[in-house]
Amino acid sequence: MKRKINRVGQNTLTVSLPTKWAQKHGLKQGDEVEVEEEGSSIIIGTAHKPQKLDITIDLSDAGVMLNRTIAAIYKAGYDRANISYKTPSELEVIQNTVYRACHVYEIMNIKKNVVEIKSISELNHLDFNSVFRKMAHAILTISQETYEAAKNQNYEELSVIILKDKVVDRHADFCRRVINKNHELDYERIGPLYVIAEQTEIAADIFKIISKELIKNRIKLSPAMLHLFSEVHMIMEQLYDMIHDFNIDKIRKIGHQEVKLREEIDELCKTQKKDIKVLAYLINMFETLFEMKSAVITLHIGIK
Repeated sequence: MKRKINRVGQNTLTVSLPTKWAQKHGLKQGDEVEVEEEGSSIIIGTAHKPQKLDITIDLSDAGVMLNRTIAAIYKAGYDRANISYKTPSELEVIQNTVYRACHVYEIMNIKKNVVEIKSISELNHLDFNSVFRKMAHAILTISQETYEAAKNQNYEELSVIILKDKVVDRHADFCRRVINKNHELDYERIGPLYVIAEQTEIAADIFKIISKELIKNRIKLSPAMLHLFSEVHMIMEQLYDMIHDFNIDKIRKIGHQEVKLREEIDELCKTQKKDIKVLAYLINMFETLFEMKSAVITLHIGIK
């Protein structure tokens, strides 16, 4: 929308805020807003400051779930954490997870069996839309490249694709932390965004596993398996497109594709005698996408 610039006093220029936007965020005369420059644009946001969150937790004997729990603390939006541990190997897992996956955390102190972690900076929630789009682009690229490499039996390329999983992880972690910090985002419903970010990371993990399986066993996929792979990729493209360009006709189209693809999967389960593990992961990917479908519909349905 266009707004006219007005002059107030000798040196001050003003632009009025849309009344509907101000009412939606409960703004009134005298309230403060955040104003940030971004290139040739000015971004105006409510002066919302998320609450600082602390947690004290005993993760000794957490076993294989230790690294996942540390990552969950980060994604949940905590700013400080005191984590109890028992063994040097547990401490090593904590350190490796913090420095590998928790990008604003720093280990401030290691006392006897307690690690003190603190957020030393904060993610810029105004970057959410940009990072969310980058996450979508990254997973679509991984999907297309995995399919092409599998079709051409390019195992070197598959090795490179495995490493790209970390890019999706980083973007998805950013999105989930911003959402859990209760930043005000330009969406009426933010819950479905979390599901989409979560399922996107799972999808990247599945592609990584498929790539490792193809490399390990030097697998040549059958035409039927490659066709299923291609169909799954096309559905993925349509789903991510609908996040920003939603309409009911697109949902109907994906629904028809789902029915057809389930029939194809049933037939493959009966006839596929080799590479059952890859088929299982492709089916897993198919189901992951249709979990995401529900989130995309929920994100948009009834909103004009």
